[in-house]
Parts: sequence; C-alpha cells; structure tokens
Amino acid sequence: MKKLLCLVALLGTTASAGPLRGAIIVGADGVFLGTCDGEYGSTSIANAYSQYGNQYSSKSMYNQYSNYGSEYNSLGAFNKYSTNAPYLLSADASLLKMFTSATYRPTPDIVKALRSSGAARVSANRALAKAIDPNVLRVACENP
Repeated sequence: MKKLLCLVALLGTTASAGPLRGAIIVGADGVFLGTCDGEYGSTSIANAYSQYGNQYSSKSMYNQYSNYGSEYNSLGAFNKYSTNAPYLLSADASLLKMFTSATYRPTPDIVKALRSSGAARVSANRALAKAIDPNVLRVACENP
C-alpha cells in the first residue's frame, strides 16, 4: 500500500511539457515501454536496437504487430481512435526503478493510478487530450 501511495504521488508529476530526458513511457495496462534517453540509451525508444525501440520487440510501440504499436489494438500508440494509449511520465528515478525491477508486475492499482494521473499520452489519436504523436516523440527522444 505504501508503494502505491508513493506511485500516486509521483505520477502527479507527469511529462506534459518541459524536458523529455529520462521521461518514462508506460502502457495503459501498466507495462513499461521504455524511456526517452537518446538514440543510444539501453531503454530508450529512440534506440532502434533496444527492446523498446526495436521494430520486432513485443514491448515496442514501433512494432506494428505488438499490442503497443498496432494501429488496431486498443493499447496501440498508432491507433487513431484509442483512448487507452501509453502514458508519458516525467523522469523519476524511483518510478524507473519500480517499472524496470525484475519483480515488477502491473496491478489494477497501478493501472488505476495511471488513469487518474492526468499524464500526457503517446498517441496518434488527435482527439486525445495532451497526446504526442509516437513518431514525433521518437525523434524528440533521439537527443532530448
């Protein structure tokens, strides 16, 4: 419960504007989808060789066949109608540690905290408030 309260407090500081360096991308289902750490960062969505920027990885928004990159999946960043697009959270060492921990598993409480956070979204849905296009984000993350 203490961990959840910390998460809710940290989610209040979302990346909607301002510096992107270290920003965290999380699927609407709570799955960690990478960071904004330059084109060589090991967890960066701008690194085409990382599991988060790779066009073949199941955890990449840039794999058109993954849940997060599909234009048809409700969790997909490229779905023009989805309201369940990934979240863009401000850089935070505690959040990054939690999401990248080997023992981390998404829970309904984490998903609920994400939904209530008011965080920016990574989405091709132009009608979604505070949305940033996934391709624009990737370019911005090459050199944040």
